[in-house]
Amino acid sequence: MKSLRRFLFMLLLIPLLTGCSAVRFVPKGRSMLTRVHLTSNNPQVAAADYRNYVRQEANSRWLSTLKVPLGIYCLSGTDERNALNRIVHRIGEAPVVYNDTLTGYSMAALRMALQSKGYLQARVDTTLTQKQRRVALTYRLLPGNRSYVHELRREFDNDTDARLIDGRFVEFETLQRHAARPRAARRGTHAHRAPIAKTAAIGTPTMSM
Repeated sequence: MKSLRRFLFMLLLIPLLTGCSAVRFVPKGRSMLTRVHLTSNNPQVAAADYRNYVRQEANSRWLSTLKVPLGIYCLSGTDERNALNRIVHRIGEAPVVYNDTLTGYSMAALRMALQSKGYLQARVDTTLTQKQRRVALTYRLLPGNRSYVHELRREFDNDTDARLIDGRFVEFETLQRHAARPRAARRGTHAHRAPIAKTAAIGTPTMSM
């Protein structure tokens, strides 16, 4: 029982040590990424569903609270020539150094993911909160209105995908798949063409695709 209490005490102590010493492993002029938030202003778009498109995350947490791997890393020194320091570094997790290039990649990936689900006018904003050499990053998903198939005109002999029907929201992947059908299947006649769909979104003008 005493061993368990001692272990739990160490787990609680590690985050305190992390807050005091993690920044010393971050290169001068750079900042440590402490937290990444993802929010959405549309209740129909769950921000958690798009988490995988974020290219840089903060250090991992145990029980969604304690940064134990980072705390273990911070128990070591900065001298890589010391064998003990190298061993502790391998066991723990180095502090994540904030990279604004990866933030840009994340914004582009999130925007493309929203557009592929029919939110053609989607935007992604970020808010960076910096305190000393620690940075907290928030991504805000602004999907806008969703576009739907308003009219579908078939101009080829073979049947189109049943999922591409009037009234369904626009999915770029489905449209591109039809546009990229093997030419051999359409060879021999000039009447075979890719499907032409007109789309409309609430509050937006009709557009052709």
